Amino acid sequence: EREQFAQKLAGFQALRHLLADMMVETEFARSMADLAAFGADGLASPDELLDRARARVCRAAKVVGETSIQLHGGMGMTDEMAIGHYFRRLNFLQAMLGHEAGALRRRVQALATELARPKAADSEVTA
Repeated sequence: EREQFAQKLAGFQALRHLLADMMVETEFARSMADLAAFGADGLASPDELLDRARARVCRAAKVVGETSIQLHGGMGMTDEMAIGHYFRRLNFLQAMLGHEAGALRRRVQALATELARPKAADSEVTA
């Protein structure tokens, strides 16, 4: 509804690009959540899918929340604007469910453990 230079702010190309970026992040998160919920037909373990989905959802929540606040300006964090309540709720949920870094750290540890294990084919060749 706000106007600048005699036109609606929503008509500016820079704002449209930010909204498009937010939509892409949302769709990535939705896709990963669906993949974790319904499985990947043996492509990854359920724990791996959950960690990947958690990391993607946390990243999307951060990007979408911060960009929304930026688009609304300082009034986005006031109690009168719903976006501030949503942003605070997203931050709370991330703290409760684990941030992106925690999920990625578990994936790194799992990969390091897998790489440290000798493979069956390697042990047969040396025997």
